[in-house]
Amino acid sequence: MKTFFTSDTLFGRNYIALERGFESEEEMADAYITNWNEKISKEDIVYHLGNFSWDPISCESTMSVLNGKIHFIMGPYDTHLPQMSMIKLNRHVIVQNQISYIHNKKAIISHWPLLDWPGKEEGIIHVHGGNFETEAKLNSFRFNANISSWNSGPIELDFLLDIVKSYNS
Repeated sequence: MKTFFTSDTLFGRNYIALERGFESEEEMADAYITNWNEKISKEDIVYHLGNFSWDPISCESTMSVLNGKIHFIMGPYDTHLPQMSMIKLNRHVIVQNQISYIHNKKAIISHWPLLDWPGKEEGIIHVHGGNFETEAKLNSFRFNANISSWNSGPIELDFLLDIVKSYNS
Protein backbone atom coordinates (compact mmCIF):
# COMPACT_ATOMS: atom_id res chain seq x y z
CA MET A 1 0.00 0.00 0.00
CA LYS A 2 1.32 3.39 -1.04
CA THR A 3 0.36 6.93 -0.06
CA PHE A 4 -0.32 9.64 -2.64
CA PHE A 5 -1.41 13.29 -2.70
CA THR A 6 -3.27 15.48 -5.13
CA SER A 7 -5.55 18.50 -5.08
CA ASP A 8 -7.54 20.92 -7.17
CA THR A 9 -8.72 18.41 -9.77
CA LEU A 10 -11.97 20.38 -10.11
CA PHE A 11 -13.74 17.69 -12.12
CA GLY A 12 -16.71 19.18 -13.97
CA ARG A 13 -15.24 22.69 -14.35
CA ASN A 14 -14.89 23.52 -18.05
CA TYR A 15 -13.25 26.90 -17.42
CA ILE A 16 -10.43 25.22 -15.49
CA ALA A 17 -9.97 22.60 -18.23
CA LEU A 18 -9.55 25.32 -20.86
CA GLU A 19 -7.19 27.27 -18.59
CA ARG A 20 -5.08 24.12 -18.16
CA GLY A 21 -4.79 23.56 -21.93
CA PHE A 22 -7.47 20.93 -22.44
CA GLU A 23 -10.15 21.20 -25.14
CA SER A 24 -12.94 20.39 -22.69
CA GLU A 25 -13.74 19.28 -19.16
CA GLU A 26 -14.29 15.76 -20.51
CA GLU A 27 -10.77 15.67 -21.97
CA MET A 28 -9.31 16.90 -18.68
CA ALA A 29 -11.31 14.34 -16.69
CA ASP A 30 -10.23 11.51 -19.00
CA ALA A 31 -6.56 12.50 -18.66
CA TYR A 32 -6.72 12.87 -14.87
CA ILE A 33 -8.64 9.59 -14.38
CA THR A 34 -6.24 7.69 -16.66
CA ASN A 35 -3.15 9.10 -14.94
CA TRP A 36 -4.68 8.46 -11.50
CA ASN A 37 -5.61 4.84 -12.21
CA GLU A 38 -2.24 4.08 -13.83
CA LYS A 39 -0.44 5.11 -10.60
CA ILE A 40 -2.92 4.15 -7.90
CA SER A 41 -3.89 0.57 -7.01
CA LYS A 42 -7.14 -0.31 -5.29
CA GLU A 43 -5.23 -0.69 -1.97
CA ASP A 44 -3.44 2.67 -2.09
CA ILE A 45 -4.47 5.74 -0.10
CA VAL A 46 -4.85 9.10 -1.80
CA TYR A 47 -5.11 12.30 0.20
CA HIS A 48 -7.07 14.77 -1.90
CA LEU A 49 -6.23 18.17 -0.43
CA GLY A 50 -9.22 20.18 -1.59
CA ASN A 51 -11.33 21.14 -4.58
CA PHE A 52 -12.14 17.69 -5.94
CA SER A 53 -15.04 18.64 -8.17
CA TRP A 54 -17.16 21.55 -9.22
CA ASP A 55 -20.58 19.92 -8.86
CA PRO A 56 -22.27 16.87 -7.28
CA ILE A 57 -22.83 15.03 -10.58
CA SER A 58 -19.18 15.21 -11.63
CA CYS A 59 -18.16 14.36 -8.09
CA GLU A 60 -20.29 11.21 -7.85
CA SER A 61 -19.44 9.87 -11.31
CA THR A 62 -15.69 10.50 -10.95
CA MET A 63 -15.40 9.03 -7.44
CA SER A 64 -16.88 5.77 -8.67
CA VAL A 65 -14.11 5.13 -11.24
CA LEU A 66 -10.98 6.16 -9.31
CA ASN A 67 -8.69 3.56 -7.73
CA GLY A 68 -7.64 3.69 -4.10
CA LYS A 69 -9.29 4.91 -0.94
CA ILE A 70 -9.56 8.68 -1.01
CA HIS A 71 -9.19 10.73 2.17
CA PHE A 72 -10.58 14.19 1.48
CA ILE A 73 -9.56 17.40 3.17
CA MET A 74 -12.26 19.72 1.99
CA GLY A 75 -11.49 22.86 0.03
CA PRO A 76 -13.80 25.77 -0.74
CA TYR A 77 -15.52 23.95 -3.64
CA ASP A 78 -16.16 20.68 -1.79
CA THR A 79 -19.39 21.50 0.05
CA HIS A 80 -21.24 18.66 -1.74
CA LEU A 81 -18.73 15.93 -0.70
CA PRO A 82 -20.54 14.80 2.48
CA GLN A 83 -23.63 13.91 0.43
CA MET A 84 -21.86 11.58 -2.01
CA SER A 85 -22.77 7.89 -1.89
CA MET A 86 -19.10 6.78 -1.86
CA ILE A 87 -18.62 8.82 1.32
CA LYS A 88 -21.81 7.52 2.90
CA LEU A 89 -20.78 3.94 2.08
CA ASN A 90 -17.33 4.60 3.63
CA ARG A 91 -15.46 3.76 0.42
CA HIS A 92 -13.87 7.20 0.71
CA VAL A 93 -13.67 9.40 3.81
CA ILE A 94 -13.60 13.05 4.78
CA VAL A 95 -10.75 13.96 7.12
CA GLN A 96 -12.37 16.00 9.86
CA ASN A 97 -9.25 17.93 10.88
CA GLN A 98 -8.28 20.55 8.35
CA ILE A 99 -4.63 20.12 9.38
CA SER A 100 -3.53 16.51 10.00
CA TYR A 101 -0.38 14.48 10.50
CA ILE A 102 -0.09 11.35 8.39
CA HIS A 103 2.21 8.39 7.91
CA ASN A 104 3.76 8.29 11.40
CA LYS A 105 4.10 12.07 11.44
CA LYS A 106 6.31 12.23 8.36
CA ALA A 107 3.99 14.79 6.81
CA ILE A 108 1.42 17.36 7.81
CA ILE A 109 -1.36 18.02 5.29
CA SER A 110 -3.93 20.74 4.69
CA HIS A 111 -5.72 22.46 1.85
CA TRP A 112 -4.11 25.81 2.60
CA PRO A 113 -0.34 26.26 2.68
CA LEU A 114 1.21 26.83 6.08
CA LEU A 115 4.19 29.12 6.56
CA ASP A 116 5.09 27.27 9.73
CA TRP A 117 4.06 23.88 11.14
CA PRO A 118 4.95 21.65 14.07
CA GLY A 119 8.01 19.54 13.30
CA LYS A 120 9.18 21.73 10.42
CA GLU A 121 12.69 21.99 11.87
CA GLU A 122 12.82 18.22 12.48
CA GLY A 123 12.12 17.37 8.83
CA ILE A 124 8.35 16.89 8.80
CA ILE A 125 7.17 17.93 5.36
CA HIS A 126 4.02 19.92 4.60
CA VAL A 127 1.81 18.96 1.64
CA HIS A 128 -1.03 21.27 0.67
CA GLY A 129 -3.46 22.09 -2.11
CA GLY A 130 -4.37 25.33 -3.82
CA ASN A 131 -2.58 27.47 -6.38
CA PHE A 132 0.46 28.42 -4.34
CA GLU A 133 4.14 27.95 -5.03
CA THR A 134 6.07 25.08 -3.48
CA GLU A 135 8.88 25.94 -1.11
CA ALA A 136 11.95 23.75 -0.74
CA LYS A 137 14.62 24.96 1.65
CA LEU A 138 16.86 23.06 3.99
CA ASN A 139 14.72 21.90 6.94
CA SER A 140 11.65 23.54 5.41
CA PHE A 141 9.92 21.42 2.80
CA ARG A 142 6.48 22.47 1.62
CA PHE A 143 4.95 20.80 -1.44
CA ASN A 144 1.90 21.85 -3.43
CA ALA A 145 -0.09 18.76 -4.49
CA ASN A 146 -2.07 20.62 -7.17
CA ILE A 147 -2.63 18.09 -9.95
CA SER A 148 -1.39 20.52 -12.60
CA SER A 149 1.99 20.69 -10.86
CA TRP A 150 2.69 16.94 -11.11
CA ASN A 151 2.10 15.83 -14.72
CA SER A 152 -1.68 15.69 -14.26
CA GLY A 153 -1.58 12.96 -11.63
CA PRO A 154 -1.16 12.25 -7.92
CA ILE A 155 2.31 12.38 -6.37
CA GLU A 156 3.66 9.66 -4.07
CA LEU A 157 4.74 10.41 -0.50
CA ASP A 158 7.91 8.32 -0.89
CA PHE A 159 8.90 10.45 -3.91
CA LEU A 160 8.56 13.64 -1.84
CA LEU A 161 10.55 12.09 1.02
CA ASP A 162 13.27 11.12 -1.50
CA ILE A 163 13.43 14.77 -2.63
CA VAL A 164 13.96 15.83 0.99
CA LYS A 165 16.57 13.13 1.51
CA SER A 166 18.54 14.09 -1.62
CA TYR A 167 18.33 17.78 -0.77
CA ASN A 168 19.73 17.15 2.72
CA SER A 169 22.55 14.85 1.48
